Amino acid sequence: MLLLLACAPPDPVPASGFSAELDSDVGTMVKVRWSQDGAADSWVSFTFDGETHESPVESREAGSHEAWLLGVPGATEVTWQVWTQVEDVGFQGDEQVVTTDPVPEDFPGIEVPIWEPDLAHEAGWVFGSVDINGGDAYTGPFWLFIADRQGRVVWWRNLEWDMSMFPRVSDGHIAWDQRSFFDTTGESSIIRRQTLDESWEQEIPAPGLGWTWDETDDGAVVYDKTIGQSDLQLAQVDAQGEHSILWDCTAWLEPLLDDPEACFTNATNYDAERDTVLWSTYWGDFVVEVDRSSGEVLWYAGGGLEGGLAFDPPEAAFDLQHYPNWTAAGTLLVSTHIDGVEGEQRAREFSLSDTTLTEVWSYGEGVTDVWAKYSGEAVRLDNGNTVQNYGTGGEIREVTSAGEVAWSFQFGDTYTIGHTDLITDLYALNVGE
Repeated sequence: MLLLLACAPPDPVPASGFSAELDSDVGTMVKVRWSQDGAADSWVSFTFDGETHESPVESREAGSHEAWLLGVPGATEVTWQVWTQVEDVGFQGDEQVVTTDPVPEDFPGIEVPIWEPDLAHEAGWVFGSVDINGGDAYTGPFWLFIADRQGRVVWWRNLEWDMSMFPRVSDGHIAWDQRSFFDTTGESSIIRRQTLDESWEQEIPAPGLGWTWDETDDGAVVYDKTIGQSDLQLAQVDAQGEHSILWDCTAWLEPLLDDPEACFTNATNYDAERDTVLWSTYWGDFVVEVDRSSGEVLWYAGGGLEGGLAFDPPEAAFDLQHYPNWTAAGTLLVSTHIDGVEGEQRAREFSLSDTTLTEVWSYGEGVTDVWAKYSGEAVRLDNGNTVQNYGTGGEIREVTSAGEVAWSFQFGDTYTIGHTDLITDLYALNVGE
């Protein structure tokens, strides 16, 4: 006779000893602690303003543990509880309540007059920098911020009189450029990487850093070495901390144009698939693609430079363009002025041939209520929408391919916005290297 023995389900793993503590620097970040009686998968769910979020599920042993509650706005009451689970047997801890600190009073207010979740990308937050004096002087004070789609600030850092125009979301952390207005040599300039909770951080010296930089897929940093320099160069710091010059814009430009200052750049964008850097100039009105391994110029366009790619149509030519970048489809996307026209911006998308940049899409015709005198960018999202950043206009817009505004995020035109990235998962930025 065959005897079937049913396995008894495991016992639940209780959790107790709950406590919560606000981060001393960013009082919207909440660290919660608990003890659990045995090994189990555990996580924290938390609710505020009718929204429910969860920390990542982790396999934890018996003992004391902690987790962060990320994405909570300032001055907000949060209800949280710990969950444990072994196989299909779960335990739900008692509900706890904590209230976050207010956002600092001197951080500027944000308005979100348009947000259409059905049209917008699923990303719930935006990371960027803002110069709260605004205008075109770039004098600061500068702040870094993470805000949700409703304009509620959930993380910040006051850089005071250090400039940062290119904060970036990276793999496991955030990163930003930081240089002092009072250092005319650029020797003290750095790239800073860190997790949101600062449990991991790294400073990379970037002597001569001007405005722009980017990270490569092998851990290096590329940047424009222009402060205190006679030659304006594309520099690199590799993962081992070795410094090198990849390309000299001044020397390259000399046979084409007797104006070395035309090399001053407003974008240094790396593309991993091509292993190249797009170098964009603001006074020169031209863009160059440089091969990172050889320093060879693959193509250039704009600025009236002889031998450069033509524009089709001619009126799509660059004018104080910003932030050229490659889309997933292999097209070039640029934010640009219109030659001879003030007050109207364009996001222009181009296909490339050996001789021509051909415009295949644009946004901005008839949009006159916001304009970036300086700065700004256009970036294609993976749902087909485009984020148009208006720089000194103090606004970010997400638009559909048909030009419909899905989201408008406004500081106002007395503030200047640096580079911005949308974020889908805040916890992915709290991992480290």
